[in-house]
Amino acid sequence: MKKLHLILVFSLFVLHARAQTISIVRSSGSSAQDTTTVLENLHYRVTYNLTFQPSKDTSATQQEKMRLLVGDSISLFYSQNAFLRDSIIATFQGDNPDMTRMMAAMQTAPKSMFSYEIIKRTQAKQVVFRESVFMDKLSYTEPLPAVTWNITNETATKVGYMCQKATTSYGGRTYDAWFTFQIPIQDGPYKFSGLPGLIVEMYDAEKHYHFTLAGIEKVAKGEIAVNESKLLKVSKEKFVEMKADFTENPFKMINASGASITMKTNDGKEMSQKEMTNLVKKNQSKRNNPIELK
Repeated sequence: MKKLHLILVFSLFVLHARAQTISIVRSSGSSAQDTTTVLENLHYRVTYNLTFQPSKDTSATQQEKMRLLVGDSISLFYSQNAFLRDSIIATFQGDNPDMTRMMAAMQTAPKSMFSYEIIKRTQAKQVVFRESVFMDKLSYTEPLPAVTWNITNETATKVGYMCQKATTSYGGRTYDAWFTFQIPIQDGPYKFSGLPGLIVEMYDAEKHYHFTLAGIEKVAKGEIAVNESKLLKVSKEKFVEMKADFTENPFKMINASGASITMKTNDGKEMSQKEMTNLVKKNQSKRNNPIELK
């Protein structure tokens, strides 16, 4: 639903800051139900612990669990919390969702800093990056593998696996990756793949983003499925531009969509649009250290 999606997208910008009452009204009607497409049979479910530093202005770190679903020639990478949150929100789909119950569910739903999905298609030699920016579900593609590896002779034991070290650069960061021949899956976290074994540990030079294997499960029966509803394909440059525009002034896009938004502080005072804009910008300023710097 358009109204439901609008509330979800906007709430992601404010719920990490502090609790507010958010009311969103949209004049237009509902949209079609989401559709799910099965990409491939699922063979392995891999879990990574991600420790990351969301802000350049402080050394404070956060943690999230990330999932890698592996099939024959396709894999899907995403945040476990984002998946759980979206599953909760999906229960409110319909022409007249209960907004009060939905907002209460939003307050208690798992929080995630990462709403993207990354699909790696080995046969097509493509990395597909997908993320919603306001009302648009955007998608762009890059060549696979996304990086060029330098495999060294250095070895070490990482989380119980004998590993070999490889290095690479991507998105303005340099990385060390430790992969193991013991798990013959040529994949890893985020957009990284193409080594002769699963990436067990990977981190950039500053260790602002540090992935560590937390578990791997062989799946007897399962599917890799994604939501393909109203996917807008753009270039990576256009995606970066649209995301930056929405981050800088989300209310410009919201107002242009025909929606109206009111927010109240914890003491019940209604906020002006300037106050709402400042709140969103303050929250976003704490997230100024993305994994891709360029």
